[in-house]
Formats: sequence, C-alpha cells, structure tokens
Amino acid sequence: MTAQSPEHFTCAHPALELGDWALHALIRGEPAAENHGWGTGERVARFTPRHAPYRTSSNWKGYHEHYHLQEDGRLALLTITYDEDRSTLRIDEVLEGDFDAVLKSAFFGPRLYVPFRGGVLVSDRTAWKHERYEGRSPREKNVYPGCHPDFPAAAKLSHEVFPGDR
Repeated sequence: MTAQSPEHFTCAHPALELGDWALHALIRGEPAAENHGWGTGERVARFTPRHAPYRTSSNWKGYHEHYHLQEDGRLALLTITYDEDRSTLRIDEVLEGDFDAVLKSAFFGPRLYVPFRGGVLVSDRTAWKHERYEGRSPREKNVYPGCHPDFPAAAKLSHEVFPGDR
C-alpha cells in the first residue's frame, strides 16, 4: 500500500501544536473497536464531496480537505481541493458533535486520537488515546488512554521500537 497523503491542517488554538504529527482523518465511533481503528465510516462534516474519478496511489479519495482549528477549539472544514482539476470548493463548515481527529507522524506509524466533544477540542491530554506497538509487526498495536508519549515529536516506528533482524 502506498502511503496516503494527510489532510491540510492549520491551527489557531493555543493548546495544540502538532509538531511532527499530521491530520489523517476525522472519525466517529470508538477508535479501538470499529473498522480497525478508523471509526464507523460516518462522515463528520455535513458536506459530502462529489465523486472524484481521478485518484492517485497516494490519495485514493481524489481530494484533500483543509481544516482549521479555531482559537475557541472548534474545527472548521474550510475547503476541498480535487486532485483531478485542482478546483477548490469553499465550504466553511464548523463541525459538530463528538468525533476524533486521527493524527500520525508517519503514515505507517501509530495513531493518536484527539477527541472533540460537542464539536470542541478536548485539550486534556489524559482524555486522548494512542496506539502502542505490542510486537514486531506494525499491525500489532493496541489503543491506550492518554497522549502518545512521543507527541509532538515523531513517534517511533515498529522497527525502531523492536530493533534487530527481521
């Protein structure tokens, strides 16, 4: 599988600096239990992008979403840019409800789940969840409470956590 490119993200919130981490998805549902950590599949934004026939191996969706975390902790979907013709749609939708932002410092690295409750960032890092490697395979991960111990620096990949011959 080719590494998928992250979404575009800007931040005005004083309590969140992503460092080496990037936004890869927004999910609804329990990260540990549903869809291998990718939630229910229900879209967080009300706006539904048009079908994008042009896709690349690094962007199977065919478009990128640009999100902005406002100073008040609310996340807004600003634009969607389609890869096919580089057209950009202005959305300006402030997201509502309960969801998690899925962050990673590398596409094949562990995930960090940052909760939004009632549409507002939960800045208490003890309420966040993170994946931790449990074995030599990158697929051997479990979800634990709290912020990833490496955040905001890059998380170690499985071969760095378990060095040696493979």
